Amino acid sequence: MEKIMIYPYSKDYEPYIKNAEILGGDIISALVSPRGWGYEGDVIVDSQDKEYVVSAEFSERLINCSCVWFVADGRLEMPRELLKEKLLEAVNHKKRIFYTRYADDNYEEMKKLIPLELYIDKKIKHKDLLKLSQDRIYDINTPIIVVAGTGMDTDKLAVQFILKQKFRERGYKVTLICSRQDGEWEGVYGVPEFVFDHSVSKSEKIIKLNHYVKQIEKSEGPDLFIVGIPGAVLPFDNIDHNEFGILAYEMSFAVPCDAAVLCMMYSPLFDGDYSQLAVDLENRFGFNVVGVHIAAVVTDVQQFYEESKMSHVSISRNVIDKKVSDINDDKVWNILSRKDAEKAVSQLIDMLSNW
Repeated sequence: MEKIMIYPYSKDYEPYIKNAEILGGDIISALVSPRGWGYEGDVIVDSQDKEYVVSAEFSERLINCSCVWFVADGRLEMPRELLKEKLLEAVNHKKRIFYTRYADDNYEEMKKLIPLELYIDKKIKHKDLLKLSQDRIYDINTPIIVVAGTGMDTDKLAVQFILKQKFRERGYKVTLICSRQDGEWEGVYGVPEFVFDHSVSKSEKIIKLNHYVKQIEKSEGPDLFIVGIPGAVLPFDNIDHNEFGILAYEMSFAVPCDAAVLCMMYSPLFDGDYSQLAVDLENRFGFNVVGVHIAAVVTDVQQFYEESKMSHVSISRNVIDKKVSDINDDKVWNILSRKDAEKAVSQLIDMLSNW
């Protein structure tokens, strides 16, 4: 069992706190964020009502942990020298290191600073259980639930974790391929790095991802896959194009969807009618949208007009609960609430019962 410090903590990693059972036998002992990032003093409460207070005191919190999980930055950028300083401090104190900043330009350079005896490699290596042809894709014989978002910050990761837990509580063996690269935990796999590699051709990417999922299916034999789609599925406008949903399109060929949950930001004008979105996603990706989750974020209009850049600001979850209550539709949810999580799972089971 590891006692884990998460550094540099940001809101992007809140789902790991609130769904700590994902970590298996490991426990989170500290959340540390660089001073000035705006998280110091924030209180995060997990599903067991345990409170975590975000600190800026790396050296002080290092004492009581056995492992430091160096995570990706999120919205703010970690200065290279500060990152190197904290990494070396952890190494000098003989702390085990889980380093998942895969997208950094200096990833390989930083990884070389970690002694082999301290490095935690959670990248799961499958034996070649199947002899798969390199020029074709294979049927996935396990039902697949896709979790996708209309934009960033729409709770996709939290929704994936909660659905996995709720299905497990009902007796299903669930394997999650989450929408991040750093999701290597018990019954959870990250999206493989080649998915984001522009040097890999589209056809090769589709085939490799299909083989990745097929090997997992063979080795684990799950009752159900949950697959998170990184990024957004639709362009917002000509500037914030969200890469036009191309990644979702590629993934839809590799892992065909049997049922989908769409995560969207809050809009006061939304009346529960997502039928046009559902048609668009069915036509583009073959996603059969069972329902929508509303995230507690809205467009930051001021920043959009000042910088022509899409950004979100958080709102109270009470607003979301009221919106969901007012709409009163079994297929419109706030999955972060227990009641709606159960409702969503029931709807998904109903859909997949005819699979």
